[in-house]
Amino acid sequence: MFKKITSLIRELRRNSSGNAALLVAIGMPAIIGGGGLAVDTSQWYMWKRELQFAADQAALAGAWARTDATTSSVYSDRAIQEYNANTEMVTAFDSTPVVTLVGHNGGANNAVQVVATASKRLPFSGMLTRGSTTVRVSSRATFASGTTYTGCIVALHPSMQGAFTLGNRNKMFEYLKQGTSAKEAIRAVSAEDMSFQSRQYAVITTQDGKIDVAGFTGTDNDGWAGDAQNDAMAVTAQGNLLEGREVISNALVAFSAQDIGSVHLADRLMRALEAGSVAGGDTRCNTGGIQQTASIAY
Repeated sequence: MFKKITSLIRELRRNSSGNAALLVAIGMPAIIGGGGLAVDTSQWYMWKRELQFAADQAALAGAWARTDATTSSVYSDRAIQEYNANTEMVTAFDSTPVVTLVGHNGGANNAVQVVATASKRLPFSGMLTRGSTTVRVSSRATFASGTTYTGCIVALHPSMQGAFTLGNRNKMFEYLKQGTSAKEAIRAVSAEDMSFQSRQYAVITTQDGKIDVAGFTGTDNDGWAGDAQNDAMAVTAQGNLLEGREVISNALVAFSAQDIGSVHLADRLMRALEAGSVAGGDTRCNTGGIQQTASIAY
């Protein structure tokens, strides 16, 4: 009997049939687990992307409100309103954003900070953690200067380099509503502006199926400044205080690429921002050991 058992064991050891099935069976938990984790991770990524965009918009809206005496006291309401307008996927399980005033770059309550979270239990990760996963984002926008300054952001004061002014924008809208072409609208607004050589404009219109694209860069803009357009793609790129012409040209080429097929507009914008960053981007963002990166597309 012992000899028969020994002989059977030897035969089993020499027998290789069924090895593939055995290996698949052993590896199946890892395969299923990897697939489940990949699905859940993609969900977390999409949550974070939407949350971060909404928080960024909310912080900017709150900071903008703080710059005006008539809306300064309701900055939190403005921020939450903007947050809600930019969320869709996470609305069923996100929290009301926490909007507070914080100090930034040595300042005292000179910035609006928005913190938002979204919590939900997903099938695979929930089975392992026996609970929900929370994604947290925060964003901060300043409305007053601090004691130090290292950032790169659109200036709100009209006399500053890179300032964003509403007056000329509203005039531009009025001309365009009258049917004025993009180029003529820029010329008309510039004719009424004593400081037009320090301005930059980008105008894209559509009327009766025709796309009209125009840009303008004044000679008084600091550093390298310029603009370029692609009428076929209805896109214009411009900037000032840039490392060089390649920042604009590379961004325009990346946005207009045809080999990427049909993609979301935000993806094309991110490609353009990344290409511009690789070419050097904004010189204000490449000082003090800080390397500029493209992080968000609006």
